[in-house]
Amino acid sequence: MNTARAATIVVAAVLVTSGCFANPVESLVEEAVSETVEKAVEAETGVDIEVGDNAQLPADWPVMTAIPEGKVLVAYAEEGAWGATFSVADTEAAEAPIQALQSTGFDIESEQTAAGVNVYLLTDGQWDVSYSWVGDPPEQVVVIINPHNG
Repeated sequence: MNTARAATIVVAAVLVTSGCFANPVESLVEEAVSETVEKAVEAETGVDIEVGDNAQLPADWPVMTAIPEGKVLVAYAEEGAWGATFSVADTEAAEAPIQALQSTGFDIESEQTAAGVNVYLLTDGQWDVSYSWVGDPPEQVVVIINPHNG
């Protein structure tokens, strides 16, 4: 995925998941913004993206154990890459998929924690999973999956 496409997806995620919408009227605005962001990202990048209350993982999401318990906020698939942002309730919900991935044959290749940012890179030889969150407790988890390049 090129940098411009990735940046567009990140901006979309920030706009929609910023938590600025609290009441029913604002929820209607959020839905309209989500739909507008989806269409704009898809038009600009060609990436199929799901944003907001109706966001779902792509049907071909390849690694089911990489899904934290929580709500899908943003999800996309493009040219053999998949990504999603999930809301999570607590640190335990954020960490559980790492253990699930390890129990299905994934190894942690890299683990970094600095300034409240936690990033794990895992692989099973077929798939590479980047799994990250910010804060303690975390509010959101970002998962990116790519085919392993040997």
